Amino acid sequence: MLRQDGMIDFVSEIMDLVDEFLRQYEEREGPFRNALEKGLVVSFVLGCIRQDTEEIWDALGQSPTFRGVSPRAIYEESSGEGLSEENELLSEIRERHWLEV
Repeated sequence: MLRQDGMIDFVSEIMDLVDEFLRQYEEREGPFRNALEKGLVVSFVLGCIRQDTEEIWDALGQSPTFRGVSPRAIYEESSGEGLSEENELLSEIRERHWLEV
């Protein structure tokens, strides 16, 4: 999560979470019929993670600690560029067999 260069990166943890969901899903529902079905489930899970994260972020912003200042706005103003290279992500997706890339 906290890289040697001081950057914060949750890509591996999120991918591990999706892998665990896929494992549980297949245990319950059986194997995926094809790559498209698996890709759609991965996309849906990522959407759920995003929605949950945004709900937590919104709740955090309602805390009196921030005195009406949006922590989301502060983050957006101070954040840098993306934390992971796209090619690295595609390689990781390929290794996890989420999609045919």
